[in-house]
Order: sequence, then C-alpha cells, then structure tokens
Amino acid sequence: PTLAVAAATPPAPGQPVRLTLTLTGGDGKPLGPDAIAVSHEHKVHVMIVDSALEDYTHAHAEPGTTPGQWTVNFTPRFPRQYRVWTDFKLAGAGHEGHQQGEAAHDEHGDEHGLTPSATLVVGPEPGPAVAAAPSLSATVDGYVFNLSLGGPLAVDAHTPATLTVADAAGAPVASLEPLMGAYAHLVGFSADGASMVHGHPEGEEPKDPAARGGPALTFELHPQAAGPMRVFVQVKIAGKVITAPFTLVAGG
Repeated sequence: PTLAVAAATPPAPGQPVRLTLTLTGGDGKPLGPDAIAVSHEHKVHVMIVDSALEDYTHAHAEPGTTPGQWTVNFTPRFPRQYRVWTDFKLAGAGHEGHQQGEAAHDEHGDEHGLTPSATLVVGPEPGPAVAAAPSLSATVDGYVFNLSLGGPLAVDAHTPATLTVADAAGAPVASLEPLMGAYAHLVGFSADGASMVHGHPEGEEPKDPAARGGPALTFELHPQAAGPMRVFVQVKIAGKVITAPFTLVAGG
C-alpha cells in the first residue's frame, strides 16, 4: 500500500491545516473504510513529527468523500519539515498494512511494516539535532514520568522498559484512564526519522471505561536503528491526554 498527503492550504506554524491522506492498496485500489479494520478504537492512526522530533501529534483520520481518501486536522508548531506516518490494519488481515519501505514494529513484537508515509514541508528551519544522551525523566502538567530500561537498548534486541507516573508530591498515580483501548501509547522515532516504533503496555488492556491503570506500565522496546531516538508516551489523567517525551540511545 502507498500513501499520499496533501494540505488544503499552505501549512504554517500555529495554524490548523486539514490534510487529505490518500491510501492505495498494492493492487492499485483505494483503501476506504471497508478495507480497513478498527484497531485501538480507530481505523487510521496518524502520527506526525517534525524533523527535530520535538513536535509530535497523534491524530485519527476520518473517511473523506472520495474512495481511499481520509482527512485529519493538524497544527504544526515550527516552520520545519514534518513526516506523516499512518498505522492501520487491513480488514481480514492478521497483520498491519502500511506503506512500502523500512519496517517498524509494534512493541508487542508484531512486525507491521510501518514507514514514513510522506513529507510535509511547513518551512525551511532544520531544528536542533537530537542529543545523543538519554533523558529518561519528564515533568508534564505537574506529573513526573520516569522510564527505566531492563537492559541495554540495542538494534534488533527486545528490551523491557517500565514507565512510572507520580504526581507533584511524589505520590504514585494509579488513576490512568483508558486511552484508545490502552492505559498508554508509546511511539518512538529514530533521529533520522527513518524508523518508528509503536506500542502499548504489556498485560490485559482495559475493557471498561471506568477501569484504571498505573502507576507502573511495562513496554517492550525494539529499536530499528542505532543512535538516539525520541519516544513519546501518552496517557490520560482526569480526562486530559498528557504526552511525555523521552530520549533513548540504542547501540548498534
């Protein structure tokens, strides 16, 4: 399958823009709603990140009026080049369907074949390089997020990573709400933007909106490229989606 992306208006920092995604199967036929299955409460997940891996958006596309076309709204923060990724499952298939190119992996260990689907140019600014030093703690909206690794992070190795969440007073947070059918969503990008990982916590996923998780969640990381990578973990607390950024460094 392939993906083309077009903006309704010239994208600019701080301005919302509607993107049209055109999904086409390997047989050349459009991939509309009937061809794509629901996965984590949505049919087409869209991940958008800038060239410096600082501005990350996870959105969900809606079917357009033309077969194979999907639309999503996006507001870039910087005048940089962005990459748009999609995550979707072909109806009746046991694997994820994605664009051609380099593979990415779901962090439950299933190979998906995810690739950067398109480049969206918002401006010429390159942005700072991703630092080649780990940053495993983040404070966002008064909550403290820590990521600890269960071993060396290396290409093609499966390394457990545990996320813990505490409030400003240091008290563990065990009130993580279901978010897209999971207690957290992890998406990571290599520094060159050429590979991506996408995963959910191990263990049973919430089936009831009233269910709560935390304060510790375990993922499995499987980086596809050596060097620094930026990881974004999203959780939902008190009805608000919070995104915590981390920097990891994978060995060759």
